[in-house]
Amino acid sequence: MRGQGRSIGRHSFRFRTALLIVQLSISVAVVAGAAMLGRSLANLQRQDVGYEVQGRVLIGLKRLPSTYTPERLSALYHDIERRLASLPGVRGAGLALTNPLYSSWSETILVAGHPPNPSDEASASWNRVSADYLQNLGVTLARGRPFAETDNETTAPVAIVNEAFVRRFFGEDEDPVGQHFGVERPENADTFRIVGIMRDTKFLRAGLSEPAGPMFFVPLAQRIEYATDYRRMVERLSHFVQGIVVVTDSALGEIEPILRRTLAEADANLTIISVRTMRQQIELASDREQAVASLAGLFAIVSLLLAGFGVYGVTAYMVAQQANEIGIRMALGADRVKVIGMVLRQAFRRVAVGLVLGLPLAVGAVRVMASQLHGVSFWDPLSLAVAAGALAACTLVAALIPAGRAAAIVPMRSL
Repeated sequence: MRGQGRSIGRHSFRFRTALLIVQLSISVAVVAGAAMLGRSLANLQRQDVGYEVQGRVLIGLKRLPSTYTPERLSALYHDIERRLASLPGVRGAGLALTNPLYSSWSETILVAGHPPNPSDEASASWNRVSADYLQNLGVTLARGRPFAETDNETTAPVAIVNEAFVRRFFGEDEDPVGQHFGVERPENADTFRIVGIMRDTKFLRAGLSEPAGPMFFVPLAQRIEYATDYRRMVERLSHFVQGIVVVTDSALGEIEPILRRTLAEADANLTIISVRTMRQQIELASDREQAVASLAGLFAIVSLLLAGFGVYGVTAYMVAQQANEIGIRMALGADRVKVIGMVLRQAFRRVAVGLVLGLPLAVGAVRVMASQLHGVSFWDPLSLAVAAGALAACTLVAALIPAGRAAAIVPMRSL
C-alpha cells in the first residue's frame, strides 16, 4: 500500500510540475509581449514628430458663429495674436484651422501641367494657418520660404507643401518650388503657387504611428474666389480658426487661466474646448496604443501572480513530500543555507524549462502583431530579458517561503 501511495504521489507531483511549466511558459510569453508593447508605446510618444514639443501649448476652440464676416474674423484674429504676444512668458503665438493631432481636412489634388493619373492616389490633407504659425510650431523648411505678412488678400495665393506631397505629385527631377496646383477641379489647378517645402510632420491624429502623408498649408489671410457653391462654402468655413499654438516656458497650470481670460476679453463668443501641452496632445493621440499596452501590462501582472502561486504550490508540495529526506540530510551535516539552495535550485530548474519553451512562444506570438510595434523588433532582447528577469524574481519570492520551511525542519523528528 505504501509503495502504491508513493507511486500515486510521484504521478501527481509530475502532473503538477508539467502544469506549472506550461503556466510559466505562458507567463513568459505574456510578460515579453507586454514589455514590447510598452517599449513600442514609449517609442511612439517620444518619436521625432517634425515640430517642437517642449514649450508648446495648444488651445482648441469651438467654431465661431457663421454670422461672422471675413472682415470681422480678420480683425479678431489680429487682435488675438496681438493680445497673446503681449502676455508675460509668451514668446509667440499662431492660429490655424486645426492644431496638430486633431481633425484634418482632405482634398483631391491637381498639379498644373500634370495630367491626372487615375491609378495614383491624388488626395492630400491640408490646413490654413496664420503667417507665424508654422515657425512658432517649430517646423523646419527644407527649401523655399515661410509665410509672411505680405501673403494676404492683396497677393496671389501661395502654399507650403511637405516632402510627402512632393514625392506624391512631382518627379525626382522636378523642382516643386514655383509650380502651381489646385483642388478638386481641373480649372483650379493654377490656384496655389508653392513657395516652400517643409519637413514631413506627424500632423494627423490618425497618423502618429504611420509615415507622414501628403499635406499642404495655405495662409489664413488669403481667400480664393471659387466658381462652385461647394468650394465657396469650404473656403469660407476654412477661415474659422479652431486651433492656437502658444510658445511659452510657463507651466500649464500657470498659463492656462491667463490664456482663457485673454481670449474671453478678445471675444465673448470664443469658446475654449481644450488647453493642453504638446506632450499631452501626443499622449492623447496615442490613446489606443496606450490602452492596449496598459491591458497587456495588467495581463502580465496577473500572469506573474498566477505563476508565483504555482511555483509556491509545487515547491511547498515537494518540501512536504521530502520532509524526511531533508531532515536526514540536515542530521548528516547539511546546514540551512544548503537546504534553502537545494529547494531553490529545484524551483529554478522548472523556471528554466519554462523559459526554454516560453521565449520562442513569445517571439512567435509577437511576430503576429509585429506591424503594430513602433521601433521594436519582434525579437527584442531587452523585452525578452525583462520577461525572464521578472519571472526569475517572482520565482525567487514564491520559492523562498517553502525553502525557509524546509530549512526549519527539526532533524530529530525525521529520525
